[in-house]
Amino acid sequence: MKESDFIKISAFFDNAFQFGVHSICETKSMVWEVPAEIKRLSYLRAQNCKGHNIYIRPLLEYTQFFLLVDDLNQEQVNKHNGEHGRLIIESSPRNYQVWIRCVNPISDDVKKLLLIQLQSDPGAAPNKRWGRAPGYTNRKSQYLMPSGLYPYAKLHYIDSRPVEMVLPEISPEATRTIAFDAAKKETGTQESFCREDYETGDPSRTDIRYCMALVRRGLADSEIIERLISERIDWRHHQGGNRLERYLVRTIERARSWTLER
Repeated sequence: MKESDFIKISAFFDNAFQFGVHSICETKSMVWEVPAEIKRLSYLRAQNCKGHNIYIRPLLEYTQFFLLVDDLNQEQVNKHNGEHGRLIIESSPRNYQVWIRCVNPISDDVKKLLLIQLQSDPGAAPNKRWGRAPGYTNRKSQYLMPSGLYPYAKLHYIDSRPVEMVLPEISPEATRTIAFDAAKKETGTQESFCREDYETGDPSRTDIRYCMALVRRGLADSEIIERLISERIDWRHHQGGNRLERYLVRTIERARSWTLER
């Protein structure tokens, strides 16, 4: 990332954002947070060269003022070009992410509905999400080019003036129902859900329930690991050595076993 782009992005997030370094392999996926400081840019570049993806997001205490609209094509993203409060990133060739900076706070339930209305990925959880950081390569294997190189995520457009979103006056229960119905219609066969939909109050039990739902959906182990890592925030009891790796493998194995038994 160029220093000039860093300054623009910092202004967009009102100097309250962070980087994420994402390491993923077949059995292990982890995002570690990096403070948003210019002096960290060379470190992030080095991590990207090692094969890690580089992300950005607002600090967690400010997430209610930002909405990430993902997986948009050229026609869809054209509706955001030139608008206030937009950070548009071409995350992969002809595929875009749009951050919207809002004057008014938005709850997660309302975000779910807005994502459907804005034709975003209906399976994406709206809470605490990471977006691509421009200036770093997208290291997903499907984007590997014949040259052996990966494409760069690019800063496409930015306007830091916050916008007042028109929010639907609707209860959380109705929002969940509408978002589910819209997502089911949009995808035809797949449901829109995230880890928080399976919350039990016990993190391990929640992980099992969520993994079983992902197994029934047909996701590979590496995809399940990536979703767990990105959607569960507190991993403090699984730090040190390979405790997290063992926990993830064990949880998925149990989920697959219990799914087959039912």
